[in-house]
Amino acid sequence: MYVQEYRINGLLDPFDRLKRTAKLMLEVERSGLPVIAGYLGCIGLTMRAIGVSAADCGPCEGQHFDFTDAIRTALPRNEDASSESIRIPVRMWLDEIGQTVTARQMAAIRRDRVVHAEILCRRACHRYRLGGDTMALAVHHSLLSLCETATRQSRLPASIRLDNARRLLTAMKTRIAVVDAVLNAENQRLLRQDHLDVQLALLANADSLHGVA
Repeated sequence: MYVQEYRINGLLDPFDRLKRTAKLMLEVERSGLPVIAGYLGCIGLTMRAIGVSAADCGPCEGQHFDFTDAIRTALPRNEDASSESIRIPVRMWLDEIGQTVTARQMAAIRRDRVVHAEILCRRACHRYRLGGDTMALAVHHSLLSLCETATRQSRLPASIRLDNARRLLTAMKTRIAVVDAVLNAENQRLLRQDHLDVQLALLANADSLHGVA
């Protein structure tokens, strides 16, 4: 069974909405049905920590298992021959800061030695990388990162997953402050931070989500 709530965004939606969604999915799991948390791959760390078995992990924040949407976007578009082709923006997931960054943000991060060290990737996706980021490389990197995080988390005892998630989210907040200083100096858009506080609040309410008084 695939549980998916439309028009939900893990990085933008308020605490109350995400709490209701998490509680619904936990109720479905409690009934004995497996659940995939659609649209919540970007906060999969928190979803898994509170007990939702799986969260879809698209290469970017907005990706999901929506077949209708996937087919629609894959169909050829009737565009004027004179119109300029639209370049697909390259976005890459960085689990160290819990969100995707644009190609320009990534370039600014790489220009600062200290900040680049915070997110330096040593996985297979970047081991032999030459030149700039491509969409294929960004997808490969993002999937490896998300799967690696989920695998590492699944190996932890259930009793410490909440504390581990809190520690990782707190580290993200600290790292984002460092990265934002560089992005601000380069006149680039700053990173999102509010979603980290929402996730920490969800972790703090884990008992109420499970119906524990």
